[in-house]
Amino acid sequence: MVPRSEEIRSRAWLLVAEFTIAGHPLIADIRSDKLFPEYVRKCFEAQSSYFTKHMKGLMLLSFSMPTALSSLRNREVVPVVGILYDLHLVYESTVQGILRGVDGLNTTWGALHFGPRTDCQSLDEHPAFLRFLRESSLGGIDPALMCRIDCKGVSDARQETIRALEERDRTWRFEAVIDVAHHPDLVINSSGVIASDYFEMHILRHIENWGEKIEKWDLFSYSVPLAIGRLDATWDSIHIEGYIHLGSQVERRSALQGMLDGFPGITVNWTAMHLGRGHTLASNTEYRAFLTASTKEKDGADLNRR
Repeated sequence: MVPRSEEIRSRAWLLVAEFTIAGHPLIADIRSDKLFPEYVRKCFEAQSSYFTKHMKGLMLLSFSMPTALSSLRNREVVPVVGILYDLHLVYESTVQGILRGVDGLNTTWGALHFGPRTDCQSLDEHPAFLRFLRESSLGGIDPALMCRIDCKGVSDARQETIRALEERDRTWRFEAVIDVAHHPDLVINSSGVIASDYFEMHILRHIENWGEKIEKWDLFSYSVPLAIGRLDATWDSIHIEGYIHLGSQVERRSALQGMLDGFPGITVNWTAMHLGRGHTLASNTEYRAFLTASTKEKDGADLNRR
């Protein structure tokens, strides 16, 4: 047994669980080919007193699973993936105790680390959480995806950030992914030419008080591919990259992320530049590479540049 002082602690945890159909016959109906997420929800709801006693800061508990028996590789086991997020650090033994003692169930909990020593400052930008959201649909609205059920909190909403961990900076790099399905006018025609001003005209200008915001900033610049045919990615999405320099103003990550809340089909990742005293954005290696790989020309521009 690992001493308490040496146990892993984290605010966020990833659950990988396997419910055997033999041990949980109500999770599936062979005749209708259906799997029932509500059964798994009830398993978590049965632990409400445990959460009240051991995880008083629980903000989010969400899981996803298939809904068709025929979709399983092993029709004897139903896979379930879950995300748990607490405002406080939770010991590994505490999360393991949530479903301990439930027969016909194998569980593995993995800590999702974020903070000053990692690239992730909040749950919203952790790759495991983003993948969990991308591969599932809340309430099973999209039948092509896993069915996601929220037992506590709202998984589609921006999760509360621990302000002590939240980065603040004057200079930020951002990477945005825009789904073409939500923004079909982003691609002009069948040849794959991209509307380079779509991001500004149809998204940025609809941000509340956008004009007032950019008046206060020293720089806001972004680049897009000239044509989707030149991309390594699929037609499903367009990648945008850019930089923002706020001058003497310091801004929290959550404030920047909040600007694009409510816009469907857009995922944005913000990275603080931390230029350091005496250093400028113009001398930064990443920013210089951004300038080299892009051009302001639209007509007759090199298609290998953005």
